[in-house]
Amino acid sequence: WAYGVAVTAVLIWLLSRIGHAVEVFLRWHAGQTASAWDDVLLPLIGTTIRWALPLLALMLGAPALNLSPGLEELLSNATSLMLIGLVAFVLFRVVDLTAAFVLAQHRLDERDTPQARAVHTQVIVLKKVAVTVIAVFTLASMLMVFESVRQFGASILASAGIAGLIVGFAAQRSIATLLAGFQIALTQPIRVDDVVIVDGEWG
Repeated sequence: WAYGVAVTAVLIWLLSRIGHAVEVFLRWHAGQTASAWDDVLLPLIGTTIRWALPLLALMLGAPALNLSPGLEELLSNATSLMLIGLVAFVLFRVVDLTAAFVLAQHRLDERDTPQARAVHTQVIVLKKVAVTVIAVFTLASMLMVFESVRQFGASILASAGIAGLIVGFAAQRSIATLLAGFQIALTQPIRVDDVVIVDGEWG
Protein backbone atom coordinates (compact mmCIF):
# COMPACT_ATOMS: atom_id res chain seq x y z
CA TRP A 1 0.00 0.00 0.00
CA ALA A 2 2.82 2.40 0.88
CA TYR A 3 4.55 1.58 -2.40
CA GLY A 4 1.36 2.31 -4.33
CA VAL A 5 0.91 5.62 -2.53
CA ALA A 6 4.51 6.56 -3.30
CA VAL A 7 4.16 5.69 -6.98
CA THR A 8 0.92 7.67 -7.28
CA ALA A 9 2.41 10.67 -5.47
CA VAL A 10 5.47 10.66 -7.74
CA LEU A 11 3.27 10.42 -10.84
CA ILE A 12 1.10 13.31 -9.66
CA TRP A 13 4.16 15.46 -8.85
CA LEU A 14 5.90 14.66 -12.12
CA LEU A 15 2.91 15.32 -14.36
CA SER A 16 2.08 18.46 -12.36
CA ARG A 17 5.55 19.84 -13.10
CA ILE A 18 5.22 18.90 -16.76
CA GLY A 19 1.81 20.57 -16.95
CA HIS A 20 3.14 23.72 -15.30
CA ALA A 21 6.08 23.85 -17.73
CA VAL A 22 3.74 23.41 -20.72
CA GLU A 23 1.46 26.18 -19.43
CA VAL A 24 4.39 28.58 -18.95
CA PHE A 25 5.70 27.80 -22.45
CA LEU A 26 2.29 28.33 -24.09
CA ARG A 27 1.77 31.64 -22.29
CA TRP A 28 5.24 32.77 -23.34
CA HIS A 29 4.62 31.72 -26.94
CA ALA A 30 1.28 33.55 -26.98
CA GLY A 31 3.04 36.74 -25.93
CA GLN A 32 5.60 36.45 -28.71
CA THR A 33 3.13 36.42 -31.61
CA ALA A 34 1.25 39.35 -33.08
CA SER A 35 -2.09 37.56 -33.55
CA ALA A 36 -4.83 38.06 -30.99
CA TRP A 37 -6.51 34.65 -31.06
CA ASP A 38 -3.56 32.78 -29.53
CA ASP A 39 -3.50 35.22 -26.59
CA VAL A 40 -6.88 33.73 -25.68
CA LEU A 41 -6.55 30.13 -26.84
CA LEU A 42 -3.02 29.12 -25.79
CA PRO A 43 -3.33 30.13 -22.10
CA LEU A 44 -6.60 28.19 -21.90
CA ILE A 45 -4.93 25.11 -23.40
CA GLY A 46 -2.06 25.48 -20.94
CA THR A 47 -4.38 25.76 -17.94
CA THR A 48 -6.35 22.72 -19.11
CA ILE A 49 -3.16 20.65 -19.47
CA ARG A 50 -1.91 21.79 -16.05
CA TRP A 51 -5.07 20.50 -14.37
CA ALA A 52 -5.63 17.45 -16.57
CA LEU A 53 -2.19 15.84 -16.15
CA PRO A 54 -2.38 15.42 -12.32
CA LEU A 55 -5.87 14.00 -12.71
CA LEU A 56 -4.52 11.57 -15.30
CA ALA A 57 -1.73 10.61 -12.88
CA LEU A 58 -4.30 9.89 -10.16
CA MET A 59 -6.31 7.71 -12.53
CA LEU A 60 -3.18 5.81 -13.63
CA GLY A 61 -1.86 5.35 -10.11
CA ALA A 62 -5.15 4.31 -8.54
CA PRO A 63 -4.79 0.57 -9.40
CA ALA A 64 -1.44 0.49 -7.55
CA LEU A 65 -3.04 1.59 -4.28
CA ASN A 66 -4.76 -1.79 -3.68
CA LEU A 67 -7.74 -0.12 -2.03
CA SER A 68 -10.79 -1.87 -0.66
CA PRO A 69 -13.82 -1.99 -2.96
CA GLY A 70 -15.53 0.80 -1.03
CA LEU A 71 -12.55 3.14 -1.16
CA GLU A 72 -11.90 2.23 -4.79
CA GLU A 73 -15.46 3.17 -5.71
CA LEU A 74 -15.12 6.42 -3.71
CA LEU A 75 -11.89 7.30 -5.52
CA SER A 76 -13.42 6.43 -8.88
CA ASN A 77 -16.41 8.68 -8.21
CA ALA A 78 -14.13 11.49 -7.05
CA THR A 79 -11.98 11.32 -10.18
CA SER A 80 -15.09 11.21 -12.36
CA LEU A 81 -16.46 14.31 -10.64
CA MET A 82 -13.14 16.11 -11.07
CA LEU A 83 -13.02 15.15 -14.74
CA ILE A 84 -16.55 16.41 -15.33
CA GLY A 85 -15.74 19.59 -13.42
CA LEU A 86 -12.62 20.11 -15.53
CA VAL A 87 -14.57 19.72 -18.76
CA ALA A 88 -17.23 22.15 -17.50
CA PHE A 89 -14.53 24.64 -16.46
CA VAL A 90 -12.97 24.48 -19.93
CA LEU A 91 -16.35 24.98 -21.61
CA PHE A 92 -17.19 27.92 -19.34
CA ARG A 93 -13.82 29.50 -20.10
CA VAL A 94 -14.27 28.94 -23.83
CA VAL A 95 -17.64 30.71 -23.74
CA ASP A 96 -16.32 33.53 -21.55
CA LEU A 97 -13.15 34.11 -23.57
CA THR A 98 -15.00 33.91 -26.89
CA ALA A 99 -17.51 36.50 -25.70
CA ALA A 100 -14.72 38.76 -24.39
CA PHE A 101 -12.79 38.41 -27.66
CA VAL A 102 -15.83 39.33 -29.76
CA LEU A 103 -16.80 42.26 -27.52
CA ALA A 104 -13.24 43.58 -27.62
CA GLN A 105 -13.59 43.94 -31.38
CA HIS A 106 -16.76 46.07 -30.95
CA ARG A 107 -16.08 48.69 -28.28
CA LEU A 108 -18.92 50.83 -26.97
CA ASP A 109 -16.72 53.88 -26.35
CA GLU A 110 -16.23 54.51 -30.06
CA ARG A 111 -18.17 57.19 -31.94
CA ASP A 112 -20.27 54.89 -34.18
CA THR A 113 -21.82 52.47 -31.70
CA PRO A 114 -25.16 51.17 -33.13
CA GLN A 115 -23.50 48.09 -34.61
CA ALA A 116 -21.42 47.61 -31.46
CA ARG A 117 -24.56 47.73 -29.29
CA ALA A 118 -26.20 45.18 -31.57
CA VAL A 119 -23.21 42.84 -31.25
CA HIS A 120 -23.16 43.27 -27.46
CA THR A 121 -26.83 42.34 -27.26
CA GLN A 122 -26.32 39.23 -29.37
CA VAL A 123 -23.22 38.10 -27.47
CA ILE A 124 -24.81 38.59 -24.04
CA VAL A 125 -27.93 36.60 -25.00
CA LEU A 126 -25.94 33.75 -26.55
CA LYS A 127 -23.50 33.67 -23.61
CA LYS A 128 -26.30 33.33 -21.05
CA VAL A 129 -27.94 30.55 -23.05
CA ALA A 130 -24.64 28.68 -23.43
CA VAL A 131 -23.78 29.01 -19.72
CA THR A 132 -27.21 27.72 -18.72
CA VAL A 133 -26.97 24.71 -21.05
CA ILE A 134 -23.47 23.84 -19.82
CA ALA A 135 -24.53 24.14 -16.17
CA VAL A 136 -27.56 21.88 -16.64
CA PHE A 137 -25.58 19.18 -18.45
CA THR A 138 -22.75 19.39 -15.90
CA LEU A 139 -25.12 18.94 -12.97
CA ALA A 140 -26.86 16.03 -14.68
CA SER A 141 -23.54 14.36 -15.54
CA MET A 142 -22.29 14.70 -11.95
CA LEU A 143 -25.48 13.18 -10.58
CA MET A 144 -25.22 10.24 -12.98
CA VAL A 145 -21.87 9.31 -11.43
CA PHE A 146 -23.65 8.08 -8.28
CA GLU A 147 -25.78 4.98 -8.57
CA SER A 148 -28.34 6.20 -6.03
CA VAL A 149 -29.18 9.42 -7.92
CA ARG A 150 -28.31 8.31 -11.45
CA GLN A 151 -31.97 8.16 -12.39
CA PHE A 152 -32.41 11.75 -11.21
CA GLY A 153 -29.53 12.90 -13.42
CA ALA A 154 -31.02 11.10 -16.38
CA SER A 155 -34.35 12.75 -15.59
CA ILE A 156 -32.71 16.19 -15.75
CA LEU A 157 -31.34 15.44 -19.21
CA ALA A 158 -34.71 14.10 -20.31
CA SER A 159 -36.43 17.14 -18.84
CA ALA A 160 -34.13 19.40 -20.85
CA GLY A 161 -35.24 17.64 -24.02
CA ILE A 162 -38.89 17.77 -22.99
CA ALA A 163 -38.54 21.47 -22.16
CA GLY A 164 -37.21 22.04 -25.66
CA LEU A 165 -40.26 20.31 -27.12
CA ILE A 166 -42.61 22.30 -24.88
CA VAL A 167 -40.99 25.56 -25.96
CA GLY A 168 -41.32 24.46 -29.56
CA PHE A 169 -45.04 23.79 -29.21
CA ALA A 170 -45.66 26.89 -27.09
CA ALA A 171 -43.82 29.02 -29.60
CA GLN A 172 -46.83 28.65 -31.88
CA ARG A 173 -48.99 30.51 -29.38
CA SER A 174 -48.17 32.28 -26.11
CA ILE A 175 -44.34 32.34 -26.32
CA ALA A 176 -44.27 33.41 -29.97
CA THR A 177 -43.79 37.05 -28.94
CA LEU A 178 -40.93 36.15 -26.58
CA LEU A 179 -39.13 34.13 -29.23
CA ALA A 180 -39.72 36.90 -31.75
CA GLY A 181 -38.05 39.30 -29.31
CA PHE A 182 -35.01 37.02 -29.11
CA GLN A 183 -34.96 36.79 -32.89
CA ILE A 184 -35.02 40.58 -33.22
CA ALA A 185 -32.24 40.90 -30.64
CA LEU A 186 -30.06 38.39 -32.48
CA THR A 187 -30.73 39.20 -36.12
CA GLN A 188 -31.17 42.98 -35.62
CA PRO A 189 -33.50 43.56 -38.61
CA ILE A 190 -34.31 47.02 -37.22
CA ARG A 191 -32.39 49.13 -34.72
CA VAL A 192 -32.52 52.50 -33.02
CA ASP A 193 -31.20 55.25 -35.35
CA ASP A 194 -32.31 53.41 -38.51
CA VAL A 195 -33.80 55.66 -41.23
CA VAL A 196 -36.67 54.77 -43.56
CA ILE A 197 -37.55 56.84 -46.67
CA VAL A 198 -40.77 56.01 -48.56
CA ASP A 199 -41.95 58.17 -51.51
CA GLY A 200 -39.64 60.96 -50.40
CA GLU A 201 -41.01 60.92 -46.84
CA TRP A 202 -38.30 60.53 -44.20
CA GLY A 203 -38.88 58.79 -40.85
